[in-house]
Amino acid sequence: MDAFFVFSLIRDICEGLSYIHKSPLQFHGNLKSSTCLISDRWQIKLNSFGLTSLRRYSTQKVEDFLWSAPEIIRDPYVERNQATDIYSFAIVCSEIINLQPAWQLVNKERSATDIIMRVKRRDPRPFRPILEPAVRGLNPSLLTLIQDCWNENPHQRPKIEIIKTVLAAVVKNRQVADKLKIGESVPPESFESVTIFFSDVVSFTTIAGKGTPLQVVTLLNDLYTLFDGIIADYDVYKVETIGDGYLCASGVPKKNGHDHVKHIADMSLALIKTNQIHISADANHLLTQIIGGYVTQARGEQLIKGKGVMKTYWLIGPIANKS
Repeated sequence: MDAFFVFSLIRDICEGLSYIHKSPLQFHGNLKSSTCLISDRWQIKLNSFGLTSLRRYSTQKVEDFLWSAPEIIRDPYVERNQATDIYSFAIVCSEIINLQPAWQLVNKERSATDIIMRVKRRDPRPFRPILEPAVRGLNPSLLTLIQDCWNENPHQRPKIEIIKTVLAAVVKNRQVADKLKIGESVPPESFESVTIFFSDVVSFTTIAGKGTPLQVVTLLNDLYTLFDGIIADYDVYKVETIGDGYLCASGVPKKNGHDHVKHIADMSLALIKTNQIHISADANHLLTQIIGGYVTQARGEQLIKGKGVMKTYWLIGPIANKS
């Protein structure tokens, strides 16, 4: 089994969950490796969903809770939902990546009861499976995605559509995908010229302090869903979101000469038209001297997070066409 095949299995499960989450059922409720069936075409089909009301009156084995979210283990009467599906999805993904049963129980180093009790505890560092990829060339982003999906807080687990976006980005570079198909490893690549875009919500701490956790999560989810829809129109690669920070880049993984700064500039103006956008001196030089067609205004030296004091400029917009 190679990295591309592993990715394909994970993507099939994601597509199945996406369909269920959009359907009147709204959630699976019993996702685990035994409910993921492989067809004769090596595609995964989801099974045993939509039976939550019947399952309440059936006797469950201890092992069945290995895929259950912590909130369900603590209170079996908690309603299953999309967030609990996402946690179960992460556990199944860990099985696929490690090529071992859930929680590496094949080694018999600990019992299912012991594992469930440790998951149930509210430890500062939640107990989760160890991710030890058994295949070479696996994109590290998959590991990060799995860790996000089994977050202790159900409100911080990504929605299935966000997961689909991340998985699509993993194989966006066609050359990388082709190498993975034939089992080749992908060596690190150096990029001499790229443009990085990082945004955050002004006074986010104050805003978060005035709202409930659910309101904050909804705010960020709606904001990033809007952003994701806009950046799809540009040659821009979404790297990650951390809290209120939104990070993307152009010129990587696909090189595009000096056009990366133009794509980031146009995307920035599309994201937020009324607020000011500051850019570095290098970006200013490329936009005004090399590429041309943009108006900027000197902002002066500013303390930039992670960079120190830098000379910056305001990006005003494209030069109006008077013809």
